[in-house]
Amino acid sequence: MARKARVSYNTVSEIINLGREAKFAWQTVKRVKEAAEELGYSTNYFARFLKTGRTYLIGVSGLSPVILTRGFKNPYLTDVYQGIGEFFVNTEYKLIFHHYTITRQLGELYELARHRLVDGIIFILFSHKINSFLRYQARFLKEKNFPFIFTSILCILGNRSDPCPGK
Repeated sequence: MARKARVSYNTVSEIINLGREAKFAWQTVKRVKEAAEELGYSTNYFARFLKTGRTYLIGVSGLSPVILTRGFKNPYLTDVYQGIGEFFVNTEYKLIFHHYTITRQLGELYELARHRLVDGIIFILFSHKINSFLRYQARFLKEKNFPFIFTSILCILGNRSDPCPGK
């Protein structure tokens, strides 16, 4: 690809694998991208991870299956998911949606953090789960220096139309 685009191997790597297009003239970027397309090149994400230490994956998680399944029927959650998607749509990051159950959540979080299988996690929580989250999962992730954020959904227990689990 470098030969076809008449650039160095490092230039191809920086443009294709590291996304550093702004560093180069637009003509150079165009030649590299045209060469990649003509040769049928596609990014090897495993090789990219080995070189950069980043997966370009962001986990989106709820501590309840309700948030990631029936949550798409909830107007507030739909707006949250849409906002997350719109934020990442013009980036190199891909989103992975998953929920954690009580029995396996710490083990899976440990694996994600220890092996850096995602670059960070966005948690969507019911308001009555925040204290537990901060006490256990957040503390664990902070100890591992693992990036995460959370947003919460006000949960009024006893309201039948509310999607809160465990009533």
